[in-house]
Amino acid sequence: MAEKRYSSSVKSKFQDLLAVLATVIGALAASPKQEIISPLPDVTPTPTPTPTPAPYEEAIRKGFEKYGNPPAAKYTPYFVEAVNKYPPLKKHPYLLPALSIVETSGGKNVTYKENLFNWGKQDMPSVPYVIERVAKGISEDPRYAKFRETGRIEDLAEVYAPRKENPNFIKNLIWALNLFKGK
Repeated sequence: MAEKRYSSSVKSKFQDLLAVLATVIGALAASPKQEIISPLPDVTPTPTPTPTPAPYEEAIRKGFEKYGNPPAAKYTPYFVEAVNKYPPLKKHPYLLPALSIVETSGGKNVTYKENLFNWGKQDMPSVPYVIERVAKGISEDPRYAKFRETGRIEDLAEVYAPRKENPNFIKNLIWALNLFKGK
């Protein structure tokens, strides 16, 4: 095999590089040992708590499970959000999911597009929109003032679905509310 020949300038640069490396290694070996200081503080991190669902979120999920997980079940977070946003609904946190069961079998039999409640007897742009709209209506519309004062389901029903038009509404609503209450 033929020996490779390098020019004298390449050999010179290589020798210079070896000399620099030897100097650095020698300096490191001769210097006193230093402790490596971490840029991170010596503190035990506090674990981030797992967010706990609203106390009634699990009950809503279980109520929908008892009812066979209708399409409305996937909107549980929106039902919870509505209760959190509208204080009048806190007395009956299962009212909106129960209304969806009474009105459309939890979205199985929707008459108006995206309208789980038949609210306004019209199509809606989305299910979250109609949940918000029903929550706001019950919480703010003057027609529901008596219900907000008394908290009685019968007072809600007299406006939402008057007995003379729908004699079984209250009985059906109470049955649906009990699904979510674990009864």
